[in-house]
Amino acid sequence: MKNFLNVGVLFVVGAMPAVSVASFLRQMLCLLTVRLSGGKVLYFKYLCLDYRQENGEGKMRMGQFSPVCQFLYTNGDQEYDQKEDIIREAVRLLLYFVAGGLIEFILYRLWRETGAGTAWLKPVIAGIAAGFILEFIGGFRVLLYKLRNDGKNLTAYWRETLRQLSQGTPLEEVWMPPYQELYSNASEEEILLYDGIRFMQKLWQRDYETLKEVAVECDWIIRHWEYQYIRVLTNVYYNMIFYYSCIERSPERADRYYQAVRRDLEQDMDSNGRRVMAYYTYFCKGQPQEAMKLLQDGQKVLNRLSTNSFETELERRLLGELEQIILQNQGI
Repeated sequence: MKNFLNVGVLFVVGAMPAVSVASFLRQMLCLLTVRLSGGKVLYFKYLCLDYRQENGEGKMRMGQFSPVCQFLYTNGDQEYDQKEDIIREAVRLLLYFVAGGLIEFILYRLWRETGAGTAWLKPVIAGIAAGFILEFIGGFRVLLYKLRNDGKNLTAYWRETLRQLSQGTPLEEVWMPPYQELYSNASEEEILLYDGIRFMQKLWQRDYETLKEVAVECDWIIRHWEYQYIRVLTNVYYNMIFYYSCIERSPERADRYYQAVRRDLEQDMDSNGRRVMAYYTYFCKGQPQEAMKLLQDGQKVLNRLSTNSFETELERRLLGELEQIILQNQGI
C-alpha cells in the first residue's frame, strides 16, 4: 500500500508541471496561428506574466500566479470565417501533436534507460507523459466542438461582435439577443464572455430590466463556480461589482466579487477600473471622499486611446453620474 501511494505521489509530481507546460505550448501555437491570420491578442496569462489590451494599448505586468496558460483573442479586422477557424484549430492541434509526440518519444527513451537505481523516475516520467496527453485531449475536444457546430459557436459570435465594434458600428446597432437564441449549447465560459458585452450594451441603453436578466445569469454561473476567478473574464467580475454596488444594491454580493478580483482591481488605473472602484467605495464602503478621488482619477485617463468609442462615452457618463450623486448628497 505504501509503495502504491509513493508511486501515485511521484506520478502527480510529474503530471502537474507537465499540464502547465503543455498548456503553454498549445496556447503559444494558438498565438502563432492567430497572429499569422491577422488576429489580435486581448489577453495572455502564464505563471506571473500578465498581458492584456486595455484602452487600445498592450500592457504587461506581474500578476498573481497561474499554472495554466490562458489566452484570449479576436479576429482583428478580419470577418469571421467558419472554415478558416476550423482549419486553424486543426493546424494547431496537428502542430501540438507533432511537438507533443517528440516530447513523448524522448520520455519513452528515458523510461527505457531508467535503471534499478533510478526506478523512482518511472512514475514521474509517466505523469509527465499523461500531462501532455491530457492537454491534447482538451484540444481535440475543442476541435470536435467546432466541427459539430460547423464552426458556429458563441465565442465566434463574440469575436465578430468585437470586430464590428472596433470598426465603428454603434453598440446599440449590434444584435445581442439572449444567448439561447444564438447557440443554446454554449459553454458557461462562452456565455460569460458574451454577456460581458451584452451587459455593457444594456447599461448603455439604460435597459435595466434586461440588464438584471444578464446580471442574474452571470451571477448564477459564477456562484456555480464558487467564485473562482478566471482572468479572461475580469470584465464580468467588474460588471458584477458595479451592478451589486449601485443597481441591485447588495453590498454582500458586491464584496464577494470584489474580494475575488481585489488585487487586479486595485492595481487597475484605467477608467473602467477606477469607475468600478469608485462605485464600490461610495455605495458599499460609504467613503465619498475616497470615491470622488477614484472617479477623478478615472476621468483623467478617459482620453487614452480606446478600441471602441462607446467605451469612452459610457465611462464618461457613469463617472459623471456618480460625481453628481456625491455632490448632490454633499458627501464631500
